[in-house]
Amino acid sequence: MITQNPAISVVVCTHNRAAYLSAMLDSFYAQDLAGASYEVLVVDNASTDETAEIAAAHQESPGFRYVYEPQQGLSHARNRVLAEACGGVVAYLDDDVLVSQRWLAALARCFEETKADVVGGRSLLRFEQTPPPWFGPQFRRMLSEVDLGDSRCDAGDGRRLYGLNLAYRADALRRIGGFDTGYGRTGANLVSGEDLRANALIAAEGGRLVYEPEALVEHQIPAARCEWDYLMRLAQTGVATRLTLDTDAPRGRRAAATLEALAKYMLAVAGAPAAFIRGRESYAWRLNRIERLRQSALTLGYIAHR
Repeated sequence: MITQNPAISVVVCTHNRAAYLSAMLDSFYAQDLAGASYEVLVVDNASTDETAEIAAAHQESPGFRYVYEPQQGLSHARNRVLAEACGGVVAYLDDDVLVSQRWLAALARCFEETKADVVGGRSLLRFEQTPPPWFGPQFRRMLSEVDLGDSRCDAGDGRRLYGLNLAYRADALRRIGGFDTGYGRTGANLVSGEDLRANALIAAEGGRLVYEPEALVEHQIPAARCEWDYLMRLAQTGVATRLTLDTDAPRGRRAAATLEALAKYMLAVAGAPAAFIRGRESYAWRLNRIERLRQSALTLGYIAHR
């Protein structure tokens, strides 16, 4: 069912997560959507599970469309639907979020009132099991928690707005060529950054980026994502993403970034004894370990790219 000239194209890219997708769509359609102007596009990115069946069950839902994209990779899926979206705003949601009751209304109101080019919503974590006691704020951010407060505010270059709950004016996103397919997750590969790159390019063109707390989603977090090995792997791929994003930066900026990373590494080293005393099960110990890994890898990476 195609909505004629919708204001907002809501896009959900998915790969082999049918159960999450079903809950996500149920939460979206549980909103009060009376009078809203929207379409919902589910992009099946070469799934081999029951994703197509879940989409078929929603085929008669208002505004629903199913798109199959055989080229594996999140950026490919996002670009495919960008070419097909009918809305003036393209709003991307991850397949494992649960949408709040006022999400669509809050998003539409923010674009109307601020004339923003990009709007990022609030994204809180919903744990499927109680996380370990050492699971502190930095690890929550690593799992894409976005909480910049209770009030709407400018978001600068969008460095703290993440693609699990992120909307663009379609013309602004198309003007920069969509998402760079050199970035973005592909299968089990955790390297990302396509959203941050798009945000930075739009900001560099003078676009306005805004954080809207009332456009709220909950990000479902399985127990496996709270395991230490997963977080270490996420930190390592985060370094690769950061270095790739900074490759084209001016030499002066890269030099400043090198010094910043080195300084943070030295702070982590200086704080290691106190963290060690608190023990492996403390947030301080785990954070110190992650920071030393991240900052030493960043420093070496920046030096190698000089």
